[in-house]
Amino acid sequence: MENKFDLDSVWDISDEKTYSKSYLLKTGWSEEAIRELLPRPMLRDNPYYTKGYAMQVWYEDDVKQAEKTKKFKEYADKKIKRQQISKKAIETRRRTTKEIAQKLSLNVKRINYEDVKDMTKLHQLLLYKREELSINAEVDFVLMYLTNYQREIRKLKGCVGKKNAINQYSMSLREKIFEVYPEILDNNKEIAY
Repeated sequence: MENKFDLDSVWDISDEKTYSKSYLLKTGWSEEAIRELLPRPMLRDNPYYTKGYAMQVWYEDDVKQAEKTKKFKEYADKKIKRQQISKKAIETRRRTTKEIAQKLSLNVKRINYEDVKDMTKLHQLLLYKREELSINAEVDFVLMYLTNYQREIRKLKGCVGKKNAINQYSMSLREKIFEVYPEILDNNKEIAY
């Protein structure tokens, strides 16, 4: 396995190059392979943080020699397989999140628009102590009190990609709000989607 290295991970120690543990972990090594195939690490002062922990480093010759062994190739193959399995699992969980998000309710309760305006003003006054409505105040009021938004997003708890799913759901729900309450768009031309 050919390793490329950058200046952040290689130091000259008595004319011999060394690799840091973080660099090794980025280039195919696992914790187990480091423990089993390399000698005890040397400890060097941390060049990034004067009060930080000492850095573990290994001579380049020791690393190169270990990388030529059959055992290292087995460890590297295992690591690649684990990464592939992990990537697949994450993709599956993201797909599941997307499927859940697509099933979330887009129901918007329709009431008299004048009532929406009045309740939004009262809500703004009570919560934010201001009489002037913000641009999205009516949309936010409908979203929070005339939809099942809070209950629906709880269905995404613990899902991978939850933040994206909530953003997409919010956008879809806002579009539905504008369908049910076209007056909101008519009265607020500068509304922020």
